[in-house]
Amino acid sequence: MWNKLIIMLMLIFPALGHAEQRLMVREGGNVTANISASDLNKIAVQGDRILMVKGNAGQFQLEKDLTLGQIYIQPTETEDKRPIHLYITTEQGKTYSLTLLSVDMPAENIILISNHHQTDLATWENTSSYEELMVRIIKAMHNQSNLEGFTSSELVKNHYKIKNLSIKNQDNFIGTKLQGYRFEIQNISEKEITLKESDFYKNGVRAIAILNKTLPPQSKTILYTVSGV
Repeated sequence: MWNKLIIMLMLIFPALGHAEQRLMVREGGNVTANISASDLNKIAVQGDRILMVKGNAGQFQLEKDLTLGQIYIQPTETEDKRPIHLYITTEQGKTYSLTLLSVDMPAENIILISNHHQTDLATWENTSSYEELMVRIIKAMHNQSNLEGFTSSELVKNHYKIKNLSIKNQDNFIGTKLQGYRFEIQNISEKEITLKESDFYKNGVRAIAILNKTLPPQSKTILYTVSGV
């Protein structure tokens, strides 16, 4: 099963470059998301329609889709990359606050999901197949999006060196039975290094995925692992 899962996870990355950010948010709460600095980014609310948007004038261009109740936002071209703060009111009377960070990336789709009905253990965690569950966790970590039933944490920061590699724990996805970890891997040697998933296997690890396996000197990549029962 281990070899099968490794092969499958290697195949998910070509499709990860332009995916939705599905963000769990409570009514009246705030969430942070990355958006493209140079393209239109779509923002929608699952099961609801956006009626009104407020933000600092001059920071962004805004287009509204009145039929679908969605908005499209593009940061204004400027050297000042201050976060964009939006306040959204929906047709159902819900209010949400967004902090948008402009980065060099393709246009993004952001879906806000109310956590009113969220449970401690997500339903899909019990019903999804094992392989589908691993892929879903790793995709959420890659997109830096919220995942139902998991808590994202940046409190634990492990930094260590092994085999000419610098490894930094960037954030963690903590669930009831499974935990996902995202690491930044840097080649600190003077030679090119080829990474293998087995290099990072230890007891309790259920899945591993590496974004780029070939690292020239001083270059970096991202490693994802899932551990648990």
